[in-house]
Formats: sequence, C-alpha cells, structure tokens
Amino acid sequence: DGDDEESRRLFGIVEEGIPYQQAEGFMWGLNQETKTLFIKGGNIGAGKSRMPWEDDKNTIKSILILEGTKSIGERVFEGLSEVEKIIIPSSVNKIASNAFTNCNQLERIEVSANNPDYITEEDVLFNKDKATLIACPPPKIGIYKVPNGVIEIGDKAFFGCKHLEKVILPRSVRK
Repeated sequence: DGDDEESRRLFGIVEEGIPYQQAEGFMWGLNQETKTLFIKGGNIGAGKSRMPWEDDKNTIKSILILEGTKSIGERVFEGLSEVEKIIIPSSVNKIASNAFTNCNQLERIEVSANNPDYITEEDVLFNKDKATLIACPPPKIGIYKVPNGVIEIGDKAFFGCKHLEKVILPRSVRK
C-alpha cells in the first residue's frame, strides 16, 4: 500500500532482506544495521506474553508498523529505551494508552494521514477527533497546552515527560 512505501521512503528504512519471525498474532523482523523494528499483520501484544524483541530493547531506534496491523496492545513497546520514532499505518484501529511506557527517547510518533482512528499533532498521539490524548513523547520540553476539545487524558499519557515544565489543560478535560 502507498502508506508503507511513503513511510519507508521518508525514513530511508530498508525492509528488504529482513528475516521475519512469527510471533503470537503478528510477524516481526529487525534490521540490525538501522536498528529498525518492522512489525506486520494482526494484533501486536494480543497474547500478552513477553515481546519477542525483548533482547534487543536497548538498541531499537525506530519502529515501522506495516499496513495490515490492527492493534497495538498494552505495554508492547515498554522499556524500548532508545526508540526515537514510530510509524503507525492507516490499518491500526486500536492503540492502548500505555503502549509506549518508558520509551524515554521517543520524539516522533507518526500516524498515516489515511488512518481513520488516530492522528498526531506536534508528535502527540490523539484519537482522530482529538477527544482523547493517548501519548506525549517523553523528550517534549517546556510548556504543553492540551488542545481545546480534549475530554480525556489516557493512562500514563505523560509518563516520563520529566522535561515538561507545565501542562495546561482546557476546561473540556473531564478524565
């Protein structure tokens, strides 16, 4: 699909020659040269077992989720201490609010413009209508003003954001 091609082009990531491995509900592969984790198909973390990239969690720099993947479960990327960017395709229709816990270097979350359920603004992840703020990248600095219309802040959405001096909430936030 065009989303996959554009994402790979933008980040200069090469998937060719990556040995994919079957996991519980999806396939994954790691480009050791670029330190990019590729994930395709199914539901990431549906089995709630240990993630197969656990042994590489301190070296992965980028995550490219390919078209066809439906959901990103709870804590699936937890502790990927070096990951700086993640690319989410249009097919993902469910993202757990704590999927990126302890991804302290995560600066950039990119969601396909064709995704009907999610959007990013200033690298902060929201549901499409921006009623729920799901995740704020930990390296964000200064003052962050949550957009008007946000009703809910997801579980651990600001976890690890120790460089934020202040978060300004609109009156619309209820939870």
